[in-house]
Amino acid sequence: MLLSGCSLESKSCSTAGGASGVLFEASALPTTAPLPWQATFCADDVCHDGVVDDYDSIWFDAENDQLGTDPVTAHLKVVAADGAVLADSTTELTTSRHDVNGNGCGPIVWRAGAVVGADGTLTAAPTGEQP
Repeated sequence: MLLSGCSLESKSCSTAGGASGVLFEASALPTTAPLPWQATFCADDVCHDGVVDDYDSIWFDAENDQLGTDPVTAHLKVVAADGAVLADSTTELTTSRHDVNGNGCGPIVWRAGAVVGADGTLTAAPTGEQP
């Protein structure tokens, strides 16, 4: 039997998971502000709350499984233990498609990144776009 244009080889797919969302990198915020910090971080209208207890790991991941090719509105608010607002900023970001396990194996996730400046403003960060 001849099968033209078909391959009987199976794909080798890993099983890594992934989630769509926005990753905020906030290491530029002043480490003189007292801990703990309270943070609210959003990808469009999906928001999460977090606490920063350590100046070495100031990253926030706002997951939102509704993201796709449309731009995403990212928002981050960070308040120090003494009530000082370290960041309260919103920006629009472009998402990038990521085939987490490669070879068309899925899952396909949509990611965007933002860097928080020392003044608390957000700017776009590269996320390693995939075709």
